Amino acid sequence: MQVKHIASSNYFISSPITGDAVPAAIKHGSGPADVKTKADMLKFLKESFAVGRKAAATLTTRCSRSPGKAPRLDRTEFGVAHAHNHYRQMVEYLRMESFRRQAEKNQTKVELQRRPPAGIFLMEVDEGGPDPPVFQEI
Repeated sequence: MQVKHIASSNYFISSPITGDAVPAAIKHGSGPADVKTKADMLKFLKESFAVGRKAAATLTTRCSRSPGKAPRLDRTEFGVAHAHNHYRQMVEYLRMESFRRQAEKNQTKVELQRRPPAGIFLMEVDEGGPDPPVFQEI
C-alpha cells in the first residue's frame, strides 16, 4: 500500500509542475486498483519518479526566486520529503517485522531457559521498592 501511495502522490505533486495530466486510473492516494503485483507496483513507482525528475528539471535559480514561482520549489521539495518519510516507515516496519519473527523463532528457547529446574518452587517477595520482584526458594 505504501508503494502505491508514494507513486500516486508523486503524480499528484509533480504533474501540476510539469503540466502533465495525472493518469486517469489514479483517483486518490491509494493508487489504481489494477496495480496489484510487485512488478506492477515497482513499474508504477518508477514511472512516478520519472515525473518527479521531470518536475525537478524545470527548476532554476531564477524561477525559484521569482514571486509566485517558489511554490514549484516547495512542491518539488515536498515530493522528495514525502517519499522519504514513507520509505523510513517501510524500513522501520521491515525492521520490526524481522525482530518479531526472530523473537517467535527463539521463543521456545527463551521459555525453556526461564523455567526453574524441576522440584524448585519460587515465591515472589514484595519488598515495596521500584526494583523488579525478588524470588526466593521455598
